[in-house]
Amino acid sequence: MRPQLTEPDTDGMAPTRSWAGYAGCAWALAYVPIHVYWALTGSAWPFNELPESLSDAQWRRANWGACAVIVGAAVVSLALVQHWGRRLPRPLLLGVASVGAVFAVLHWVAFSAAILLNMIGVTDGAVTTFDRWNLFAFEPWFLGMGLLLAGAAAQNTRRLMQFDVARILLVPRSLGEIASAALILGGAVAVLVGVMTFRVWAYAVVVPCLFGIGMLIRVVARRSWSPVSR
Repeated sequence: MRPQLTEPDTDGMAPTRSWAGYAGCAWALAYVPIHVYWALTGSAWPFNELPESLSDAQWRRANWGACAVIVGAAVVSLALVQHWGRRLPRPLLLGVASVGAVFAVLHWVAFSAAILLNMIGVTDGAVTTFDRWNLFAFEPWFLGMGLLLAGAAAQNTRRLMQFDVARILLVPRSLGEIASAALILGGAVAVLVGVMTFRVWAYAVVVPCLFGIGMLIRVVARRSWSPVSR
């Protein structure tokens, strides 16, 4: 059978391609096993050394945090192309995907540039085996993840263009909707803080609380007004 690249017009929307969402989910999950291995063992195989700036405990926490972020990227990618994802606030889902895409690409640019500057002698930093693995194997994953998230968001935007403008923008109808948006986007920011600072509490406590409370408020707020008719 030929692979189906379009979704049926079940919600009054024109069919559109959705390969980037599925590819993004697969790309994300493929990066999970090595992080689980590092988180469980603390071993830095295959480069035989830990990053100089991290202790063994920090290395473990960083990898558990990375697992949470990667699985989150996989879920967001899939939510953009699956019917169950349409139950989520669409613009906010697109916002999280866009923030993730920008962060992933900037991560690739910043870390790759820093390593390259050390390698060519512009900056006075030591180049380790970890740095080489990071430059040629791990950082390219961030670039790919960013491009796939951006692609999935762009494909999904084509679906949103079929809706009434008020529904696309989800113009706030209450303080509850504004609070919900702020909490959910705050959760996305907390993810970025956790990644950059290796703070495990950002993943274990702050992010679930912000997202959970934000989604709960969103559900309650949406029930307080009737959807705009098509």
